[in-house]
Amino acid sequence: MNTARKFILVSSTKKPGKVRAKLRAKPCAKLEMHKLPFVGNDHVDLKQGGVSFWDVPLTGGYFGGIETGSAIANMYLIHLRRQGGGEDRNVLSLSAIYCAMIARAPRTKEEVETLNGQVVGFSNVVQGWLDASVQQLGRNLDASDGKLEPLLNLANAGLDSGDANARFENLCDKIGFSS
Repeated sequence: MNTARKFILVSSTKKPGKVRAKLRAKPCAKLEMHKLPFVGNDHVDLKQGGVSFWDVPLTGGYFGGIETGSAIANMYLIHLRRQGGGEDRNVLSLSAIYCAMIARAPRTKEEVETLNGQVVGFSNVVQGWLDASVQQLGRNLDASDGKLEPLLNLANAGLDSGDANARFENLCDKIGFSS
């Protein structure tokens, strides 16, 4: 029987809590995305409660992080495949994962190196799938070949938060959503 070891963390600012040393399967979770081993609150202290979409121990160093991130990316891709297409599917978004990675607050040099490795490993696997998708499904990208000016203008427009906020407000108004 594979059981996760639990450690008690002692802090002078709060009560000790249980933290798992490794990732674990969660087959009984209600939502499919919550069944993913890297989603939860075993390794992250969330002040508001809820779950983190990058609940991964920051151990293993840079190269261990690459291995961990690569494995997690493949778990994520399997999750996407199992959930199928369509807008009504209950699937974890890539942006939620990256936001959770950014929200992690490494406290030691090893944790920083580990998180960097995890991001690199995860991103390398996703990059491989993006490359394949662009080659197989990217025909509409051909229409914009060599026409980077509109995209450059859009990227630069996003650098001005006042203008970006106004565009977002207008978009919300158009679709009948008040921000």
